[in-house]
Amino acid sequence: MIPLTTSVTEDVAVRYIAAFAGRTDVFGIYTAAGWRPKRLTLTPSVVADAFAGGSPIALYFLPSGGMTYVAAIDFDTDDGFDQAVQVGREMGVDGVPA
Repeated sequence: MIPLTTSVTEDVAVRYIAAFAGRTDVFGIYTAAGWRPKRLTLTPSVVADAFAGGSPIALYFLPSGGMTYVAAIDFDTDDGFDQAVQVGREMGVDGVPA
């Protein structure tokens, strides 16, 4: 596992977990047999290792209560970036984290 060497890396990993992980008591790992659950705590070090090219991980979006707070919007147009920026601004006005 790659140790966290900067607070920026740790901050990004912490934000990633907060934004996308519904559960932190389990995460998916890829093995020769396919994706399997790993019943360990999802830590910033685990995420940073995956970001740095280590073993890929998958997160469980649904927390134990069964409601997710994740949405994905795909912008497959020439001006997709501009559209995404505009949607992000509008979501911010409405108080939705983007």
